[in-house]
Amino acid sequence: MNVRGLSFRALKAMDCAVAAAAFAAQGWHKPLEQYQNYLREQQEGALQVIVAWCEAEFAGYLVLRRRARYAPFAAAGIPEIGDLNVLIKFRCRGIGAALLQQAEDLARAWRCAEIGLGVGLWKDYGSAQRLYVRLGYRPDGRGLHWRDRQIGYGETVVADDDLVLYLTKPLEPVRPGEPRR
Repeated sequence: MNVRGLSFRALKAMDCAVAAAAFAAQGWHKPLEQYQNYLREQQEGALQVIVAWCEAEFAGYLVLRRRARYAPFAAAGIPEIGDLNVLIKFRCRGIGAALLQQAEDLARAWRCAEIGLGVGLWKDYGSAQRLYVRLGYRPDGRGLHWRDRQIGYGETVVADDDLVLYLTKPLEPVRPGEPRR
């Protein structure tokens, strides 16, 4: 991705308030404590938060967990993208795809052969669903999950942010001097 003025870095303490305020300004509840917890977990080595900046303005972030919360990913050693958000005013510029590329590169550096994520199923996740498919993510074959529980045939659940389908993508190693696919 070549988005003008786009840069990435790991989450820093000073980013926590900036991120919380930016999402609050667009009406999303993402409290300061959420980012402070991410920072603590990053310092402990449990995850990496990749922050995107566009022309020196906070644009979004992605959380990559070394040990997935989703049990099948954890058992297989697949790191999990647990949170990907781009501010509304920065959408449709390739920033989400660029954040995913950063996460995939990091997972490769961790010597992982695969990466995974869960995506919500209601309409607000439509853009994310299309992006993941376009970038090569495919369902893991275990069906729907709600609140970290696999849903059985005929079960009734609430269609909310906790109703997800898990996807994976194989990661081919990038050899020095070879272009990315």
